[in-house]
Amino acid sequence: MKAKLILISFFTLMAWKMDLSAQTQNAIDFDGINDQVMGDVFALTPAVNNFTIEFWVRTTATVTIQPQQNCLSCITGTPGFGQRYALYPTWGGSGGNAGAGVSMGTNGILVYEHAASYMPALLVYNATLPAGWNHVAVVYIAKQPRLYLNGNLVATGLTSLKNNVYPSLTIGGASYGWFPGQIDEFRIWNVSRTEAQIRSEMHRELLTPVTETNLIVYYQFNETSGTLAPDLSASGNNATLTNMDPATDWI
Repeated sequence: MKAKLILISFFTLMAWKMDLSAQTQNAIDFDGINDQVMGDVFALTPAVNNFTIEFWVRTTATVTIQPQQNCLSCITGTPGFGQRYALYPTWGGSGGNAGAGVSMGTNGILVYEHAASYMPALLVYNATLPAGWNHVAVVYIAKQPRLYLNGNLVATGLTSLKNNVYPSLTIGGASYGWFPGQIDEFRIWNVSRTEAQIRSEMHRELLTPVTETNLIVYYQFNETSGTLAPDLSASGNNATLTNMDPATDWI
């Protein structure tokens, strides 16, 4: 029985190593100046108020920690507030909509929403991140963001006061803040994923053709050339590299 248990443990360990090896393939590098990967954000309308954004990320820069707020006139995400948007929050207009995004550095993670005269950090995680690569998942449940870091729930934010909140699809930042670092395995789901679901798939690439239900964006970032990041989900929402050098930004 002991030998059998050791054998099972060995194969479990090898399977875990094979899953982790998926993260050693290509990723995409952002210069923190003007690099972007942009998909069609209007294709994300099925994901409203309840959705999941997740990706692997590595950065060596810090971000300015701002207060956690949910007032309709709060603005701490515009230029001068020290944000680095791994995912830039889409402008939701002057109605009741807002786009959600993620600003982050080695010292913390902030979830921002963006609309006319509105850009608060609804969730603020003020803590030093582990060195190297980290997995980030932002899960919205009934307009309230939750942050999972490396598969663990580390922060719960405030409930949005907007009527509708949508995920965004400008990776790497925009004029209000640019992200320096690397991103890999970017996914958006039109459901609120559980901690168990996040943990079960965070350490592996999804099999292609991708058959997971509720997955509406999936960029593996395994390309080695070109200015297109294919969306491997059924949505086919391919993204375009903007202001980027395909010779050096695929790493």
